[in-house]
Parts: sequence; structure tokens; C-alpha cells
Amino acid sequence: MSEVKIWANLLKWAIAQTPSVASKPTSDFLDSDLLALKPKLTKCAPLIRFFEMSPRDVYYKVRPFEKAMPKEVFESILKGYFLTNCQPDARINVIPRFISNYSKILDEKNLKMIKKWIHNTENRPIHYKFDLLLQGTRDGFDVETFNRLCSNQGPTLILLNLKLSNQWIGGYTSISWDLKTTGCFHVTSSGNFLFSLNKK
Repeated sequence: MSEVKIWANLLKWAIAQTPSVASKPTSDFLDSDLLALKPKLTKCAPLIRFFEMSPRDVYYKVRPFEKAMPKEVFESILKGYFLTNCQPDARINVIPRFISNYSKILDEKNLKMIKKWIHNTENRPIHYKFDLLLQGTRDGFDVETFNRLCSNQGPTLILLNLKLSNQWIGGYTSISWDLKTTGCFHVTSSGNFLFSLNKK
């Protein structure tokens, strides 16, 4: 389920739990109606991964409920989308829900660290979507498979499991791999880095 649908369901639940607004269309909500919802949303809103939503969804589906949300949560959403060099409030959840289903390496702690590195290197707002392009144990480890599945896919994160080591190693590139076109492995860009992570 997408994050914007989870947000819509949370709103539906909060409205149903608030008798003074339960039978009112949201388009008719007054400031007092939004404030009536606030006790229900205060604890739940920070659990929503707002940074997985599109800016359009945030504007049209989250912004109208600004007064029903904790001020610091809404401010963090705005800062994360519109300001560089800005970390979200610690109460805002920025870890994608789906990552643990795709990777044996990326648990929430490791992913949070990598996202922080990407953000600090590129100086851009935090809203990322991670798609698993290639899994060696599933797709194979050969160069041809890498080229076929990973070229021209945008910024790319690579993780390698070193079986005889207590570490994982990896790298991040802020631009697409383009081996099909260029035939080379060296392209200059900013915002790239290599890293290692401890398994325990």
C-alpha cells in the first residue's frame, strides 16, 4: 500500500473517532474541526513516511490538514521537501516500509545511515524511493546482467556481502550507470561515495 493511501486511511480512522466531525465532508472542515482531529493524529502522524509521497500529494492531501498535525511534524515535512542541508525532525519516520522485504543487508539502522550520507553529500531534500534492480543470488553476478538491469536507472546504490568478512561494502553514484552507451566505467560526477557497514 502506498504511503499516501496509508495517510488517507489514518485520516479516515481519526475522523471516525472524532464525533464532532465524523459526518462532515472534509472539504467543509473549519479550523476548529482540524483542531478536534489533532489529538488523534499527534501520535500517529510521525509514523507516516511523508518523504515517500510526491510533492503533489503532500500539497493536495497533507497540507489541508496542517492544523490537525503537530506543528513540528508539518514544519519538518516542508523543510525536507524545500530546503537543502536540512535533516528532518527526529520524530519523522524516513525509513521506507518495503526495504526489508527486498534486502537481507539493509535493515532500518543501515538504511538510515546510508540515507544520511546521501543527504549530506548531495545537499538536497530527503525523499528517496529505493527499487531493487539486481540481486546477485537471484539474477546472477555477471557484467552483462548488471548492464541490462542497472544501466540508465538514475542514482544507484550498490551493496556487496563479503562472506568471509564482518563487513558489507558498497557505493553510491548520483548519476545513472550508462555502460550500454559509453562502454566505459569512469564518469566524473559529484555526490558519489564508497562505504562499509558492520554486519553486527
